[in-house]
Amino acid sequence: MSAELNIYEFILQLVRTDSQFQEEDLSKLLPISTVQKGFGLYNGVLPISFNPHEDYEIDPYELMVNLDDDEERIEKLTQINLDIQKYNEWTAKKSADFEETNIWYAPIKEYQMWQFVVSKAKPAEVRETYIEDMITFINNEELYKLKEQLNIDEFVIRFNRMIYEYLRIMINEARELNGFNSEYMWFEPNKEFISWFHSKGLIINDITPLINVQKSNLFERPNTGLSPNSSWDKITIIIIPSEHSPLPHIHIISPEYNEIKTIDNFGFTEKQNIEKPNQLFDTFMKFAIAGGQINISDLEQPQLDLNLVDLHPNRWQW
Repeated sequence: MSAELNIYEFILQLVRTDSQFQEEDLSKLLPISTVQKGFGLYNGVLPISFNPHEDYEIDPYELMVNLDDDEERIEKLTQINLDIQKYNEWTAKKSADFEETNIWYAPIKEYQMWQFVVSKAKPAEVRETYIEDMITFINNEELYKLKEQLNIDEFVIRFNRMIYEYLRIMINEARELNGFNSEYMWFEPNKEFISWFHSKGLIINDITPLINVQKSNLFERPNTGLSPNSSWDKITIIIIPSEHSPLPHIHIISPEYNEIKTIDNFGFTEKQNIEKPNQLFDTFMKFAIAGGQINISDLEQPQLDLNLVDLHPNRWQW
């Protein structure tokens, strides 16, 4: 088993809703109940599309891809993703001229190579849940291959054992540091996993995790942010209202990074009320609307121009 597997990354994929992740979602972590064989939601030969804006120099196209053939899937999805990356660079440049053109060019999300579907177990504790919270995707090559090799029951049990072992390591450390109580983020997930195993008559310590968690030592949060070497003149920052949250989203686009997160992920909300933008966010909004400019002196860094243009009611771009 590769030492590159990051269990915390799997947890983040399990708790994301609406393609987003918020810190409080960690406390809603649940065991998985089943896993679907094959790639994504579908199997067999299917058309995979590249659908750019009509103004783009390359026309839309489809490739017929055998999703069950790993080698063919990777080859063809990589081909499409390369076109998507070039297209997203183009959209970032074109959308920067929205104030003049009044045309918004939406970026396209890249295809994931090793995506598979898992269903989450029903919570033992009564709580508000939605159907979209109970089904999610995991994208990881080694887990995908293990999922195909093992029978479903064995994969599910050993996957949950892996996540539970991670929780126990974190909880034990929290106890040592006097940080474990009912408000601790892994308190409820710990109860849910124990309940899941015991409801099936399984003795937790008799189960072998998919990964030897004790020795992996890869518990840090994955680095999915902008590279320190990013070229700021190639970065577009867009503020978009959310349909599922009172907080707007911030969409950051660069040649090597494309992700949308709510503003609380950037420290733009009140500490005591994460649903309320803080003064820093309000200041940045006013600064950008006024056409403010940041000059970096005494450093070999480019001058940053932060200009806010109205893309749509409640949609803005720097």
